[in-house]
Amino acid sequence: MDIFTPIVPENQQHQNFRFITKSNLCDFEITVINGWADSFIDRDSKFVKEFQTTFNSSFWELYLFACFKELNCKVNLSYATPDFVVSSPYQDFIA
Repeated sequence: MDIFTPIVPENQQHQNFRFITKSNLCDFEITVINGWADSFIDRDSKFVKEFQTTFNSSFWELYLFACFKELNCKVNLSYATPDFVVSSPYQDFIA
């Protein structure tokens, strides 16, 4: 999923998205966030647009997804809601 190639006009982009994509100082951050998005499924086909226009909630959704993967949890993305149905080594939960 390509979240950093702009799909909305610049005047509709969130200021944080514009900063990250326009600044030469954020190449490392873009690499990290792209890693968070690895295996993430855009279930409603609007994630990229929301990431670019509202940014914060989408950013944290990617962050949580990456945390669950790092903790060896399995995230079931086949449901429309909630955001995460998680199977962990300890107990299953939703987030």
